[in-house]
Amino acid sequence: MRIGEARNITWGDLKRVKDLSVVTVFGKTKKMRDVVFTQGSERYLRNLYDLRVKELKGENPRNDEFIFLSRRGKGSIQSFKTAFNSMIKFVGIPKKGINGDRTLYSCRHYYATNQIQKQSANVFILSTQMGTSVEMITKYFGHLITEEIAGHIGGREGRHITATEKVYPF
Repeated sequence: MRIGEARNITWGDLKRVKDLSVVTVFGKTKKMRDVVFTQGSERYLRNLYDLRVKELKGENPRNDEFIFLSRRGKGSIQSFKTAFNSMIKFVGIPKKGINGDRTLYSCRHYYATNQIQKQSANVFILSTQMGTSVEMITKYFGHLITEEIAGHIGGREGRHITATEKVYPF
């Protein structure tokens, strides 16, 4: 999901579908959609919930309370930048990437790339999950889709050219 979408989710927006956490968000086009969290995310959400219960001295957070709450406990976090930079430093990922500085938004692109490179990736499902169009997925990640199609048609193991074969520039 986008940063603005994550900023506004509340505990009441969460539900479970087939053992996965799902959150209802309002996208940048103001349309409501469900985002399915990846497997294992529920552990992180449960940790956040338990920390909040501890802060509230044993009381459960209200359903209308933001999941990503500001330090003062009023309103949602406005910037995840400091936390993200601390995290990548802690795990040893360089701030500079191939295409410039890594940002939280870089994770969205990493997610899309990872999903496309899976054999079972479905561009329509991916576009729905990310709140964008198939056309945008194709525009930004089309080269990966082409590689995936070539892998399916030509086989995964690849073919080696022998010394007697003519090599073409295409």
